[in-house]
Amino acid sequence: MKAETFPFFTPAVPGLETILQRELLTLGLHPLAEEGGYFWRGTWRDFYRAQLLLRTAGRVLVRIKEFEALTFADFERLAVDLPWHWFLEPRQPFKLKVSCAKSKLYHEDALAERLAGWITTATGAQWLPGAPDGEAQIFIVRGWHDRFTISADGSGEHLHRRGYRQEISKAPLRETIAATLLYASGWIPAVEEGTGRGAAVRYKMPTSPLTDPFCGSGTIAIEAALAARKIPPSMANPKLNPRDFSFMRWKSFDPIEFTKTVESLRTKVLDKAPMEIRGSDRDEGAIAAAAANARRAGVADDVLLERHALSDARLPEHGWLVTNPPFGVRVSEGSDLRDLYASLGRRLKETPGMKAAWLCSDPRWLSSVGLGKVAYSFPNGGLDLTVVMH
Repeated sequence: MKAETFPFFTPAVPGLETILQRELLTLGLHPLAEEGGYFWRGTWRDFYRAQLLLRTAGRVLVRIKEFEALTFADFERLAVDLPWHWFLEPRQPFKLKVSCAKSKLYHEDALAERLAGWITTATGAQWLPGAPDGEAQIFIVRGWHDRFTISADGSGEHLHRRGYRQEISKAPLRETIAATLLYASGWIPAVEEGTGRGAAVRYKMPTSPLTDPFCGSGTIAIEAALAARKIPPSMANPKLNPRDFSFMRWKSFDPIEFTKTVESLRTKVLDKAPMEIRGSDRDEGAIAAAAANARRAGVADDVLLERHALSDARLPEHGWLVTNPPFGVRVSEGSDLRDLYASLGRRLKETPGMKAAWLCSDPRWLSSVGLGKVAYSFPNGGLDLTVVMH
């Protein structure tokens, strides 16, 4: 008998949608592009695997209902009797993230207050708007052209919180963005499969050496080691234990199926990364933080960390340089950034067989030293960033 499937949604970072799409395809799912991300249907096991395995996604949602509403009365009629008790227990905290655009119901706070009242009456749960994500069940309500979708967040804390990065250096990079950079760079290669309407693009395992000469707290190198060893990002620790998820408190949660899924993923983990992965930084404190984070992630033996300035960093002749160099907003004078890119340009010319990708907040600096081309652009932390390929 065919297993029952359910509707899910995975939000995407604007500008990086294709990278998430390919990752979903790699999991054997069939994502359909929608405003803000990808809709897909799957079993609960598919849902568990997505939460554990997706490296570039921030959340995975269960879609509860989709409907059109022009008035508050319409919204109440269609939303009040939804199965809120599937996701909430009495006195359990919950929060609402409501957004409305180009809809007649545009007052987000009023909509949240009314919906919270209905949910509290139906379940006895507590609406706590200021509660941390990991402590409250999140419901996401999105209105777009009078059409509303209501979803339950199954992740809890944002999926970039792998758990290993407890020590950070200046301007830390989110783990999901670091993983995205590894995919976008081509270090984790994309391959075309099939032809015609059945054609698809998927990712395969990396094989080339990699270095990050501005490693900071080590996020890019650690994410590379996790991918190389097939360690699920939500199991990034020496014992390969899964992190906590909000779906573990739902009535639909199947602990036996979840345990089977975790055990299956553990059997696929490699004992060691099959390539050399290096990280270097001129700051001794950053190297110490990176080493501690690598130990917590369970990849201390897979990442070689050294204190070097860019000029002395050891670069792979036939591998990849993937990094997050200082942005213009992080240096005191424009000349500092110009000098940095000039130094990077010299190192790339010294290793012509090496491929490179990095993040940049102002592509205008590239032309001044004849470096690279923009491959992706996306918003991050109030900045517009680009992925530069060379």
